[in-house]
Amino acid sequence: MHVVVIGGGWSGVAAAMYAAERGACVTVLESRSYLGGRARSFVDRHTGTEIDNGQHVLIGAYTSMLDMISALGTEHVLQPQPALKVPFVDVSGRRTVLNAGRLPGTLGMAWGIATLGGLSWSSKRGILRWALQLQLGRLQAGEETCLQHLQRMGQTPQAIERFWEPIILATLNAPLHLADAQLLLAVMRLGFLGGTDAARILLPTTGLSWLLEPFPAWLEQRNGTVRLSTMVERLEADDHIVQAVWCSNGERIEADAVVIATPAASVQRILPEAKVPSFVNSPIISVYLWYNQSWLADDMVATLGTTIQWVFRKPSPGVVSLTISAASALASRSSEEIITQCDAELRQLFGLATDVYLHHGQVIKEKQATPLFLPTERAARCHQVPGVPRNVAVAGDWTDTGLPATLEGAVRSGRRAAAAVIAAE
Repeated sequence: MHVVVIGGGWSGVAAAMYAAERGACVTVLESRSYLGGRARSFVDRHTGTEIDNGQHVLIGAYTSMLDMISALGTEHVLQPQPALKVPFVDVSGRRTVLNAGRLPGTLGMAWGIATLGGLSWSSKRGILRWALQLQLGRLQAGEETCLQHLQRMGQTPQAIERFWEPIILATLNAPLHLADAQLLLAVMRLGFLGGTDAARILLPTTGLSWLLEPFPAWLEQRNGTVRLSTMVERLEADDHIVQAVWCSNGERIEADAVVIATPAASVQRILPEAKVPSFVNSPIISVYLWYNQSWLADDMVATLGTTIQWVFRKPSPGVVSLTISAASALASRSSEEIITQCDAELRQLFGLATDVYLHHGQVIKEKQATPLFLPTERAARCHQVPGVPRNVAVAGDWTDTGLPATLEGAVRSGRRAAAAVIAAE
């Protein structure tokens, strides 16, 4: 069985591996010159440092993704925390730490919330009561936004600002007044309340591209191939069954089944007759700053009251990366302005000494980082797009994965799509 996978991002790689492991001959066609899609790394020309096109925070609950990189032999690239530990720093310089490692399992998370500084006891009590209701299966979101849901559940303004907002921005990439509360429930159920191993954070110690680096050789050993810089123009179908894939260079590739693992807009281009949902995208801005010396003591820090939301210490001395999610208001500003503002905020947050100076900055604006999933558009996310041929399946983090647009969701969708076309055959 010959399966053609269109797209070499994480969902496409997952689909190809699933099909190849079940005996299919797989051809992966990727229009760009690299794999990984929106989760990849490249070399900064000024410094020669390998950096990612956006900081990705992975958690132990991403079991499908972890299984995939384990099969590729690159799981050692991820550095896991023993248990969830997140420092918070606000504009006054106050530092508090959410540490879920003092007790086992969900008890550790409860204790971490109960002892988290910067929150009143009424705020903590509200968070713990919410978590208990979620564990008991008593929470429903309907068509609520995160803000509506949290207010209805009695969360204090302080809890929303200092606890919930950093989590929602990092995991849903959407402002609270727009983000789908159902996705918040899914993230919290999967990760934060899933036990010690599920909640812990895993940070890549190399560029993200290294996680997928062995994939072409892995696929070749299983009678498959990866073809980069190969644009798909259209599908050739007869009686609603695809017979071949046509590339933009005029090449025709016969196929028994096809998985289209691309953004929704590309699916619509390849299959104009398909009823592909349309989503507004939410941007993420990543900022890399090179200082003359190392100054950040933690691997990562959540920041409160600033444009910056998260700060990460990188392996190269003096290098930090910053993340700004749901960054529509900032996307039109120049890189110089963003770098100047971020440097000033870091100095305020961490009290940097005068001999710590910035000598280079790089701004990465991922304007189409993730779809903005609104609660009223939840039904638009589907397992299978209406109007596609019978031996075609669609994959991507924008499909109905039950999760926000994450690497875990992308991998799950790729596997599901490959399973669907193999079963159909």
